[in-house]
Amino acid sequence: MKLLLRVVQCTLALLSFGAIAQAQDKIVSPPWSVVMGDYIMVGVVWDEATVRQALPAGINPMADLSGGIAIYQATGGFGAGPYHGAYAFVNVEGFDSTDGTKGRWIMQGAYGPNERLSAMIKELYGWPVRNGSTAFEETVVGKRGSLTVAGNQIYVMDVKISPMPCAQIAGVANYVGKGKSAGKFTLNEIPFAGEWCGGEPITMKVVAPSADPFSKFVPTKVVFAGQFKKGVVAFSKPIAR
Repeated sequence: MKLLLRVVQCTLALLSFGAIAQAQDKIVSPPWSVVMGDYIMVGVVWDEATVRQALPAGINPMADLSGGIAIYQATGGFGAGPYHGAYAFVNVEGFDSTDGTKGRWIMQGAYGPNERLSAMIKELYGWPVRNGSTAFEETVVGKRGSLTVAGNQIYVMDVKISPMPCAQIAGVANYVGKGKSAGKFTLNEIPFAGEWCGGEPITMKVVAPSADPFSKFVPTKVVFAGQFKKGVVAFSKPIAR
């Protein structure tokens, strides 16, 4: 009898783990937990005219026009499943997180390769995103990441990773987007934790076709670069602002 009970318990446990594994690959409404794989970012300064055209009334960029471009791949988690992501953002006033990090406005982005994910992000968070995919390769001094949308390569980023020890980081990044009503916005509070490995930008190429929206977002200056390692983040339910 005890042996039979043990077999039943093990069977139920296996079924439970199977259900969890399936749920991890299924896209559902936020909140999401995300386990990061490759993730590189460059900090940039944007052209003021380009930024002003990208921002709606009521959203003001930081005076220094600072922002960044990130290219990454998520390996797992819950809610969004493994996916690819990339986005160009500008830091904005009035949406600081509790740790003082400036709010971010995504001016153009891509998520995929599952089209349902990019459609859901656009609908829920109001970000101007499309379906896309990213790729990574190791280089002699660091890492190269690229973004492809609609069969066209968009961004190619080479980062030299410092040999110095990586720093433990944690905080909250607030990402702001257009609300469904005029003059309203959405907020996605993203807590994060992991390691930041400093580095140097080698190249940041915008190779998007001239007709692609990404082609407008060419930095005037690249000021830093690095890699986010062993990272975990979470997407919140969209908050109306």
